[in-house]
Amino acid sequence: GRQEFDLGEKEFNLGHYDGALAHFEASYRLTARPALLYNLGVVNRRLFDQTRRLSHLEQAIDRLRAFLDTTRGATDARMVAQRARGEQELKDAEAELQREKAARAKGEETLAVGEELLRKGKLDDARKQVDAFEHTPGNERSGVVRALLLRAGILAAQGKGADAVLAYQGALALDRSLEIDKAVVAPPAAALAAAKAFSTAQSKIGGTPALSFVHAAPASTRPGKPLALTFTGSPDPLGLARGVRLHYRSGAGAFSTLPALAPLGAVALPEAFVAGLLPGGRVEYYASVVDRNEAVLEHFGTALLPFVVPVEQPAKNVAKKWWFWTALAGGAGVVAGGALLLNYYYFNPPPYEISNLPPVALGVRGP
Repeated sequence: GRQEFDLGEKEFNLGHYDGALAHFEASYRLTARPALLYNLGVVNRRLFDQTRRLSHLEQAIDRLRAFLDTTRGATDARMVAQRARGEQELKDAEAELQREKAARAKGEETLAVGEELLRKGKLDDARKQVDAFEHTPGNERSGVVRALLLRAGILAAQGKGADAVLAYQGALALDRSLEIDKAVVAPPAAALAAAKAFSTAQSKIGGTPALSFVHAAPASTRPGKPLALTFTGSPDPLGLARGVRLHYRSGAGAFSTLPALAPLGAVALPEAFVAGLLPGGRVEYYASVVDRNEAVLEHFGTALLPFVVPVEQPAKNVAKKWWFWTALAGGAGVVAGGALLLNYYYFNPPPYEISNLPPVALGVRGP
């Protein structure tokens, strides 16, 4: 159990939250230590920040509630402090879940209306619904996929097969597990056209993995030195990702936002901001990869759980300290004295007392 915990802690510190979750789960199964429920809650929240899957947020709430239930009445100072952190984590997670459900219900309702209109063959009205959804900033990846499927169905029903294929390709690039729902498209001829376009899109996508993005926070930065944050992605032949939206601050106060989207790659923080960083401080930031409609394709941290980059302290120059030169002079004196003694005794060895040598040195072989 301890081994699994150590592995989980290592994975967590590296930002490998899937691995951390697996190891902490294994440690909890082996030890049933209540404190691990807190770890599992925090890891699930981090996974939600990465994936935006509500299941992770719901699991975090479940684990944090279990932690608070099993440690109720604890008097140990460390556990009392951890309970306070757990209560805050739970409060934040519950509030975030409520906000997410409210926001997503609005978007999903728009798409659900569009899907119903498509079933009835009201193509222009269905298109207006998907347009309204796409032009609302802040949509999530799952909604983008659903909107692309809806748009592809509309295009197929309008006889625009090539455009339908492109829309289906976009949906598959974001989620390779998709299957077409023929019941959404009407009349039957349009459903057949949609199925054909979907099959063509699958062939064009081939074995290409779903679009994904990667970021690792720098270990530290130096005062006044340029600071660039690197965001990379898998091949994106359809150009779905438009760029990176970055929010940053110097460890306190409100987050600032880069005025323009930054292309994937190295995203440099403003020179004026970097110049003002103080030794021992820190940079906090979170970011998202967005599409042309500002829908979020990938999250990296949040305002509540940002990435942190410490600002290094300047190295101390011991050469300027009086005690350094005193110690250095003393050390040199010891070395010089030792060398003189070694030279003297090498050329003038002291006489040995025979009586002090062991018997074997005198050739004695027994009594």
